[in-house]
Amino acid sequence: MTRYIAFLRAINVGRRTVRMDRLREVFEAAGFDDVATYIASGNVIFAAAEPDPYRLEREIERLLAEAFGFHVDTFRVHGREVYWLCRTKTSESAFSGAVLEKALGMPATLRNANTVRKIADLYCGAPPA
Repeated sequence: MTRYIAFLRAINVGRRTVRMDRLREVFEAAGFDDVATYIASGNVIFAAAEPDPYRLEREIERLLAEAFGFHVDTFRVHGREVYWLCRTKTSESAFSGAVLEKALGMPATLRNANTVRKIADLYCGAPPA
C-alpha cells in the first residue's frame, strides 16, 4: 500500500459543500485504507494498492462526481508544483487560484506551506533530521 494525499479542488467553496465525514466515507467505500481528512478544504490522506497515480487520480474524480453530483479535480504534485512567496496577506495579493489556472491552462488548487507541513507531520511522518 502506498500513502497518498489528495488535494481536492473547490471543496467547500461556493455551493460545493461537502462534510469531511462524508468525504471519508466515499474514500473508505472505494476500498482505500487509513483514510483521514485535514481541515474542511478537501485534503484527504489515504492508502491505496493502486501503483499508478494517474489511474488513481481519474478513479477518485469519478467516485467524487458520482457521490456529490459535481466534478472535483484532484491535484497530484509530481513535477507540477509551483512555489509562491507571498510577501503580503494572500487575500491582498493579485495572485489567485484563477490566475494560476489561466497561466497553466489547467485546473489547479492552492495550499499554503503551513497546511502542507502539518499534513506531512501528522500523516506522513516528520522528515529525517
